[in-house]
Amino acid sequence: MTPGRFVLLLDILGFKEMLRVQSAEQVCSVVEDVLTECDNWTERDHNDFDTIHFSDTILLYARKEGTYREWYDDLVFIGSRICNRLLAQGIPVRGAMSFGNFLTKMSGRHLVFLGQALVDAYVGQERMPFLGFSVPPQIWLGMYPKPGAERYLTEAGHGVLLPNDSFWINPLTEFIDMNKGRAEGKIEHDFDYPHESSSGYLEGELRAFKFINDEAKRIRDLTDVPESVLAKYTNTLTYLRTTLGDDLYQLAIALSAKLPAADPPSNPEDQA
Repeated sequence: MTPGRFVLLLDILGFKEMLRVQSAEQVCSVVEDVLTECDNWTERDHNDFDTIHFSDTILLYARKEGTYREWYDDLVFIGSRICNRLLAQGIPVRGAMSFGNFLTKMSGRHLVFLGQALVDAYVGQERMPFLGFSVPPQIWLGMYPKPGAERYLTEAGHGVLLPNDSFWINPLTEFIDMNKGRAEGKIEHDFDYPHESSSGYLEGELRAFKFINDEAKRIRDLTDVPESVLAKYTNTLTYLRTTLGDDLYQLAIALSAKLPAADPPSNPEDQA
C-alpha cells in the first residue's frame, strides 16, 4: 500500500430521529458514553489513534502514517468495541475503514481535516446493507496476504467476506476463539459468573446481539418500512451465524433471551 493513515468512519443511523424525540442533553449523554469507550482504548493501550466526533459521525484515525499490522488490529478492535457500545444501547451503527492520505492541520484558529481516506471511508459505508463496519480488500488483503486468508479469518470468528471483496468485521469480540467449543464454555461460565469475567464485555455483546435480533423481528412485522432497512439487520444476523457457527449463534440467542428487552430505537425509516 502507498503511504497513508488508517481511518475508520462510523455513522450513527437514525441520529436525526434521535434528536427529534430526545433532548440535546439526552443525546449528548449517549455520545459522551461512546467517547468514553474511545478514551478507554485510545488513551490506555492503543494510543496511536485520535478521535473526532461530529453530529452522527465518529472518526478514528492513526496519528501517523504507516501500514503496521498492530495498528490495523488495534483499530479493528477499538471499532468493534464502539459498535458494541452503541448496539447494546439500541443504536444502529454502520461504518467502513480506509487507508490513504488524511490531513489534520491547525489553520489559525481552525482545525482542518481532509483527504482521500476520509472520502473513501464515507463512500465505503454509505448505504451498505449491514450493521457494524467493513474493511476494503486492499487493506485486509495487505494485512493477510496469504492464499485462503478469508477462510481462516471467518473460521477464527473475525468476520465474513462480502460480495464486493470487502471484509465485514464481527463486533462480538468475546465470541472470537479458534476453539469454538472452548469459547462456548467460557461464554457460558462468564454469563453465569459475571464477577469472574475477564473483560466484563460479554453482557454488552449479548445486549447488542439481542438488539439486532429483536429489531429484525420487529421491522419484519411492519408494513411501511423499506426492505433496505430490514436487510441491514437480517444480513448482519446472517454474517454472525456464518462467522460464529451454529453452536455459538444458538448460544447467543439463548443467553441474550435472558436479558430484558431494550427500548425500541428511533423510526426505522430514518435508518436508510
